[in-house]
Amino acid sequence: MQTLVDRLVEDGTLEGGDATSLTAKLRAAAHQLDRGNGPAGVNQLRSFLNELGALVRSDRLTEVQAAPLRAAAAEVIAAASNRRSGAGSTGDP
Repeated sequence: MQTLVDRLVEDGTLEGGDATSLTAKLRAAAHQLDRGNGPAGVNQLRSFLNELGALVRSDRLTEVQAAPLRAAAAEVIAAASNRRSGAGSTGDP
């Protein structure tokens, strides 16, 4: 996701402050997920998604530009939620 944010900055779509805020949320989410704290990581990703929505509503991003970021965040949220619920677990110790 960070690469996608970086591309939006490089092509002039996102300004530095917006990118910094999105990056901070991604880093916080990654930190929490790396520590095994799925709920906190998911909360950070939801905050990221909320900010993307605000950027779209304020015409700083288009829906098309935000879509890959939303999809990537949704994938991570789903994976973290599956780990938390034990989906895919065999039940073996």
